Amino acid sequence: MKSETRYIVTDVVSVPVCRMGGKGEAYRYATGAGWGVVDWYGEVTEKDYMGNSVTRMVPVNRDRSDKTQKMFCDEDTSAVLYPKYGVEFVISSLEEINLKEAPKQAATDAIVISTCAGFDFWENERGAVKIFVTYDENGLIDNYRLDGWNGKPEDGETEIAFEDLQSDEEYWSIARADIPGTLEFARKAEAAAEPAVEPEEKKEGEMKEYKGMYQRNLELNIAAGAPSLFINWLNMSEREAMSGGADRCTELLLAAGYRPDGSVVREDLREKYENGVRGEDGRFIRAPQEAWKKGGAEVC
Repeated sequence: MKSETRYIVTDVVSVPVCRMGGKGEAYRYATGAGWGVVDWYGEVTEKDYMGNSVTRMVPVNRDRSDKTQKMFCDEDTSAVLYPKYGVEFVISSLEEINLKEAPKQAATDAIVISTCAGFDFWENERGAVKIFVTYDENGLIDNYRLDGWNGKPEDGETEIAFEDLQSDEEYWSIARADIPGTLEFARKAEAAAEPAVEPEEKKEGEMKEYKGMYQRNLELNIAAGAPSLFINWLNMSEREAMSGGADRCTELLLAAGYRPDGSVVREDLREKYENGVRGEDGRFIRAPQEAWKKGGAEVC
């Protein structure tokens, strides 16, 4: 069986769902150290910006002589192994994993993997993994989850087949701005309703007032109380970036009580970076990719 990807279409994002063709690949993805879900972690002691010694667990190469090493599930990932008989084995984000308790590959009937990018699953036979969704007023998927063969729909949920999701061909041929109910569709309608202005006046107004998709998604995540957020500034559109979107997003995060992980910048800049202090040029110190956590707790 070949792998196939389809998409859960919501108002803010299209979430990829991949039905994997190979059992070995899926099992290794879920249980193999460094393959995607789990890793070996070891203790590392270092100084914080106040000079205090801080011990934390970080991914390391496996060293059987180091008894402090433990296997953990990586952040923003999880997996569930469903055996032919017995109880499913759950691998939860940032929790220690004992793979001796996991079902062997031969005894596994289905695997569901969740990451910040979407879902991957393997099933021994069609229907072994179930998809449950709720819909919003526009007919788009609102909430969604994947479960094992014995999963049951909860209040308001509908079970759908993998084939009911948006196909890969549709994903690439149909723009989200053409799908009623999406934020992109609403923005397109707003733009069409805006009064005509002179080119220079319009350009100046857009630069000052434009709120791009990156900022809108960030506002939704902050409003939802997300404990941590991963920011990839390279994914921000040129229009949003040129209108000062990155600074606006940084100001939103700081105002909401989020703080970035300072380990990604030089030590002499770390304190200013973590506290949102602007540099001499008036700009925020910024890394291409950043991890932010509510309350400024350490981000692993």
